[in-house]
This record gives sequence, structure tokens and C-alpha cells, in this order.
Amino acid sequence: MRGVRAFEPLLAALAALATTTTTAAALADGAPPSRIAVVGAGIGGSAAAHFLRQHFGPDVQLDVYEKGEVGGRLATVTVNRNRYESGGSIIHALNLHMHDFVNKLGDKTKETRERANRTPLRDRTEPASRTPARPARK
Repeated sequence: MRGVRAFEPLLAALAALATTTTTAAALADGAPPSRIAVVGAGIGGSAAAHFLRQHFGPDVQLDVYEKGEVGGRLATVTVNRNRYESGGSIIHALNLHMHDFVNKLGDKTKETRERANRTPLRDRTEPASRTPARPARK
């Protein structure tokens, strides 16, 4: 997987938008920001903070703001002393960035009955991408 290099344009944009103590001119000169704000501590905000830290190193202060609980939709429940995931239901098989992030954290994903070649939907009405249709089963 491409890892952090795939996120470099996004990281630069996040740094430019979220920096509170560094001017845009200093960023344009190649100086790293001294402070970056990340809004949200769900999987997206946590991933952004992780990759920003990886990209800029320990000298940049990361401030993560969350109105609720850290983890967003990620959650677990314990039933009969067994812990189960109960939050966000899926990581789409085609979301390679998220699969890479999960692997970097040392976690594992499980294959489900969902097929990777199904067309993901956006707003439940319009396909986000097209895949070849399969013949109907008889």
C-alpha cells in the first residue's frame, strides 16, 4: 500500500487550514506548522492525527477536538465476558486507505458475505462507481 505518501497532499491542505500559530507564508516556505487542530476523534479524525504525526513528527502540537466520546461510531459491548464490535458496521472492501490504516494499527479485518465487486452507493440513489453486472442466478 502507498501509506503516508498517498496522504501528503491532504496533509498539506489540513496543515494549511488547521494551523493556528503559523502563517500561510511560513507553510509556503516549507516550514512545518507548529500547531494543528484536528476536529473529531472518530476513525477519520484519529486517522488524520495519526498520519499528521507520522508526517510532521513530534515537534508539531496536535490538538484534537471532540464533542462526544473518542472513537466516534467505533464501540464495543461485552456479552458473557466476550467483547464484540458494535459501532461502525463495515469497512468497504475497496477502501484501501482504511484497510492500510487498520493493518498499521495491528488489527485484522474479517471477510464478510459482502462482495468486494458490489457497487457502493452514494446517498443511496446514485452509484459511486460502476462495476460490470453479473448475470442473475437461475
